[in-house]
Order: sequence, then structure tokens, then C-alpha cells
Amino acid sequence: MNQHVQFKYKESLRYKENLRQNSVWKLRRCVALFLHLIGIYSFSQRNLIITLLHSIDNSSISDFLQYDKHFRHADKYLLAMTLIYFWRAKLRENYYTKDSFYLALWLAHDSVEEDLTAKYGLLPWALQTNDGRPSVDLKNDFKRFLTKKNDLWTRLGFRARVSKDECDEVMLVQPNHWIWQRERSYDYNKTMAALSRREKHGIATNDESCSSTSSTSTSPIDDTNSLNGQSVPDDARMDENHCFNL
Repeated sequence: MNQHVQFKYKESLRYKENLRQNSVWKLRRCVALFLHLIGIYSFSQRNLIITLLHSIDNSSISDFLQYDKHFRHADKYLLAMTLIYFWRAKLRENYYTKDSFYLALWLAHDSVEEDLTAKYGLLPWALQTNDGRPSVDLKNDFKRFLTKKNDLWTRLGFRARVSKDECDEVMLVQPNHWIWQRERSYDYNKTMAALSRREKHGIATNDESCSSTSSTSTSPIDDTNSLNGQSVPDDARMDENHCFNL
């Protein structure tokens, strides 16, 4: 009887170890696919991964990250959250696309960020066509984008909250990758927090507004009132609160 119990115990341990190793391999595969999607592939594990990479939509995401010089739209923690959403949603390799990236990044902004200007700064990139052309139907494209974002949120089981420890853990899979160097400075975070408080209470002075604008203006994508020369309709922003087709 004791031998039978010991055998069952060893089998249980072996099964748990196989599950752990399989989970680790899947996570490393997810990280590899994600890093290739954003433009730089620096990890290889099996021929399967290398084969899958040929079918991935390698789009303008790397250009977007280069323009975001102050990491206002995508710092290392927002990118880690985006990766974790890919992992939680159990996306197949053919869903590692530009669209999925911006949907997950927008959801990350919804979850932890209060800077609406930075979030809407994603639109020039998220709504452009695959060949880089701007949206020709901004309002409807934006509505479709929000619907897809909510579909992703549903697929996640509405689990958009991600802890710092989870982000740090996923970074350790490829700790030397350049995207994990995208860390906002303390002064920048302080400036944005102060600006957010002033905007909420409507007490920003002209001098403060000018100072804040000059310190945070970094690139064409910071101008979120336009989308490659197109005006963003005010009612499009209102639609975000009413477009939950779950």
C-alpha cells in the first residue's frame, strides 16, 4: 500500500513539473512572438517559433515606439501589460498583429493611466491602414476599435488589472531587451501628475499651461486633436463610454 501511495505521489509531482515546464515554454514563446511583433526579435527557442514568425504582421509599431521619446504612450510597464494581455487571452500566432497590439495597449491605458491625451495619442497609429494610410472614416473606425477592445476585455474575463510583480516577472524572460529600458523619469511623472490635478480642478494658469506644454510636447503623436491632419470628432470621444457590445 505504501509503495502504491509513493508511486501516486511521484506521478503527481512529475505531472505538476510537466505542467510547469509547458507553461514556462508557452510564456517564452509568447514573449518571443510579441518582441518580434514590435520590430525586434532577439530570442529563439525552437524551430516552431522561427516558422511562426514568418506569418506575423510586423507593422509600424517600432516606428510608433521611436516617436514616443518620453515613453508617454508606452513605457515599459504599459508594454509589459500589453504582453500579459496577449498571454491571458491565449492569442494564436495569427492574432499577433498591429491591431491586437493597440487594442491591448489602449486597454492598459484604461486600467492604469489617467492621461487621456496620451491615450488618444494612440489613435493616429491604431486607426491607420496596414499600408500606413490614415483613416478615411474616423468616427466609425473608432467605434469599431472600441468594440474590438471590449471583445478583448471579455476574452480576458474582464481581468485587466495587472500587478507590478507580474510585469517584472514577464520582463525577466528577456531582461536585456531594449523595450524594458523605456522607463519614465521621476520628473516627468511628477509633471504629468501635477498637470492632471490642475486639469481636474480647472485651476491651471496660463504660465503653468505653457510650462507644462513645453515640457511634455515630444512628437507629432502628442497632438491628439488630429489624426494625420484629420480632426477627432468630440462625439467620438463620448462614444467610448457607450460602446460596450459585449
